Amino acid sequence: MAVTVESLHTDGTAVVTGSLQEGDLVVSTGVHHLSDATKVKILAPQSKTNVGGML
Repeated sequence: MAVTVESLHTDGTAVVTGSLQEGDLVVSTGVHHLSDATKVKILAPQSKTNVGGML
């Protein structure tokens, strides 16, 4: 299912539209390298001690 990015925010979040339901996961990078049955890793939540996500 495809989504459209409506806007990007400086905090790393984005507003997307499409046929999404609450709890759906969205690929945020590398989408052009995916094919059926490709395994992906879910990113861990950003640590409160890793301000800016630099580590």
